[in-house]
Amino acid sequence: MSLTLLRHPLARLRSARLRLLPWLGWALLAVGGAVATRLQGGSSHAVDHAVRGTFGPLLLPLLALACVGLLCPEGTLDEAARPLVLLGAPRRRAALTHGLAVITLAAASAGVLGALIVAVAHGPTDAPLLVDLPSTAGVAALGAAGYASYFMMGSAFLGRAGGGVLFVIDFLAGGFGAGALLTPRGHLRALMGGPLAAQLSPRVSSVALVVMAVVFLALASSRRAR
Repeated sequence: MSLTLLRHPLARLRSARLRLLPWLGWALLAVGGAVATRLQGGSSHAVDHAVRGTFGPLLLPLLALACVGLLCPEGTLDEAARPLVLLGAPRRRAALTHGLAVITLAAASAGVLGALIVAVAHGPTDAPLLVDLPSTAGVAALGAAGYASYFMMGSAFLGRAGGGVLFVIDFLAGGFGAGALLTPRGHLRALMGGPLAAQLSPRVSSVALVVMAVVFLALASSRRAR
């Protein structure tokens, strides 16, 4: 990956103002939920409640969608990478680089936020902090990477609102049946200690999320904007 191509998404991030508000809002809601869980006191398995309550099922996908909006304000990956193409960069390479920047931002944001939630909500009945913190951070980062690619693919094939459309599909149908296999929700839920996705082991679900991140990004970067 060329460092020169990375300058464009980094410049987007530095210049973002109002586009930061959704990202910041979902992050604050996630931390607020962890604080509320902690203030309840005496709650058994507080980290599980904080992570599997609203963060994993709702706020993490919304955070990933906000990261896509931050670096792809035009709506699609192809359009977001167009300034690099006008400067002479190969279209596919520019789109892939921009997409990888989106995935990195989403994974880093979710990973840090997951670790923060564990640190805030951790109670005496939870797993040891030194085990729970990196585990949750890694799972959150992996889930966010899968979601970011998923939403970029949605925008590439369904237009500017495609990411939102796929969010609704994932939210309504991603927890059972074929939806649990083909969208990130079921696999992320399994890795966070919830029901398995179509009886697949958590290890298989982790591989599935990696495959989704790669395949969905490849599809999104290969699609030309109309």
